[in-house]
Amino acid sequence: MECPLCHVVGYQKQFTKGQWEKWNPMQDGYIGCKTCRKQADPLRNLSSRAHLVEKLGSSLKAGQQRSTELLDFVEKWMQLPAETRKDLSHHGAIRSQSEWHPRPWRDELLGDTFDPGNFVYGLALHFLVPQLRNRKKYDWNEETLGDIIESVLAVGLGGHAIGICPGCTYEQVTSIALLLEQASRDLYSVICFFPLHYTIDKLKELGHLAHKQLRSPS
Repeated sequence: MECPLCHVVGYQKQFTKGQWEKWNPMQDGYIGCKTCRKQADPLRNLSSRAHLVEKLGSSLKAGQQRSTELLDFVEKWMQLPAETRKDLSHHGAIRSQSEWHPRPWRDELLGDTFDPGNFVYGLALHFLVPQLRNRKKYDWNEETLGDIIESVLAVGLGGHAIGICPGCTYEQVTSIALLLEQASRDLYSVICFFPLHYTIDKLKELGHLAHKQLRSPS
């Protein structure tokens, strides 16, 4: 399995049990191989990287202020055929900005881009729109949540299939695409260096997550 951070193909012992069983280097709050995570030990990076959590908090706050609009938008977006969303998702990605962001693809319009994974996309969307955590009403798995964001990115940032969303303006799609990209990228940056439970607890402490909105994994 290839580590998305160092791009080295590693054996089973270089990943967690959950990563290996799911064949996913971004699983259960872990991103990348054990070597990369050791180099990014949170105790050594706590002071120099703490601003990343605050930056994520600002992104989430900006999105949560539009949570009602986001929920309405997502519900409209899900009216698109699943095949259409899936096809568009192949063209959606996050723009690389920091030195630890992977750069597997080069887009003529967007520059260097990467895929943070459905785990990151799904978590970011649940952070921004807590209503989506109602499993009885929104029974969408990580892949579906990932397809939502990637397809929005494809239209709003990549210029694919403009005007495809019923009842949505291109300006709205672009605005929401920028918001989703920022939150997903900031979340990826944080969990490259900090355990997920630390991230959630810190966001609660900063007031960017309600204490009952999400629990830290045990």
